[in-house]
Amino acid sequence: MAEKGIILLLLLVCVMPFKAIAEQQRVTVSEQELAILHATRDAQQYNESVWVFAGFFLNIVGIVGANLVTPTVPSTKLLGKSPEYVDYYTKTYQQEVRRKRTEQATLGCTAGALCLGLSYAHFFGPYCFTMAQY
Repeated sequence: MAEKGIILLLLLVCVMPFKAIAEQQRVTVSEQELAILHATRDAQQYNESVWVFAGFFLNIVGIVGANLVTPTVPSTKLLGKSPEYVDYYTKTYQQEVRRKRTEQATLGCTAGALCLGLSYAHFFGPYCFTMAQY
């Protein structure tokens, strides 16, 4: 019985310093960093193809609209959070969604310009080339 107590005591003496070192090296994340991390993750899941079509049909107006329209923040993500968390989350989420919307509108604008150029070449190309011969 005394041997088990000595072994347990030795085990505790050997393990406790490692536990203390592990607790000192624990990573602490501030509320600001946590809000930015969550907002960036949630903004990456944002997918609204309407901005591709806005860029395609409205060209530069679609891109400007993607920057001007303020994205709505999902309120369920902010329930029970501190005002500091809500502030950083809102700013980061809106910034990331605007960036993503602008990328989508730019993609649509590029595709629209390409289609317009190809259709111009298809419909007016033969006419232009025959006029050049005269």
